[in-house]
Amino acid sequence: RDAADAQARACFARCVGGFCGGHISRPVAKFLARQCGKFARDALPCVRRAALDACLTLAAGLPKTLEDDDESHTFSREEFLHLLLASLIPIALQLATDASSEVRAAFARRAGALCHVFEKQRLVVADEARALLEDDDTNVRSAACEAIPRIAELSDEDVCEKLTAALTPVAAALASDESPECRASLAKTSGLLLQALGNDPDAALKAREGEDSVAPL
Repeated sequence: RDAADAQARACFARCVGGFCGGHISRPVAKFLARQCGKFARDALPCVRRAALDACLTLAAGLPKTLEDDDESHTFSREEFLHLLLASLIPIALQLATDASSEVRAAFARRAGALCHVFEKQRLVVADEARALLEDDDTNVRSAACEAIPRIAELSDEDVCEKLTAALTPVAAALASDESPECRASLAKTSGLLLQALGNDPDAALKAREGEDSVAPL
């Protein structure tokens, strides 16, 4: 019964973003944002992972579907949207340090998309992704490595320079990671990674070393 209840909660959480398919009122938008926070605190990882998807789909959908201004509203549409997105950001970020490696890996895989929908906070999201490159869990490190090109791709020149300084040494270090899965992830994304991070010479050398290290696999 507990497992079935958890699956039901996870299913509802994943469907939260579906409410953005049409015109959405402000009370409904606030309710859905609160549900994201509730599910992010759930006892089971599958529900918390679904809450991350809910944050992502809500943040992507609301700018297009939130109702227009009305004289009865205290805040303009733009102000309300800003406040609502600001409430979703910490919910998503807290899942980057979740106790479950399953949830942390889910955050890493979605880091690029999160940078896109939370554009003004993309450096914060990128910093969490950088930390996950050094995670204790192999799957988390692999997922974070594969997310980096997408994160950098979405950044303007100034932000990309900051990302390069922060991400290149950590990503390049995966070339000597004890896990063959992590080295394989680096090799698989090395071309995009180097292009996204400015073709750093030291990173290029280490990435090639990573490719050589997984060649026999």
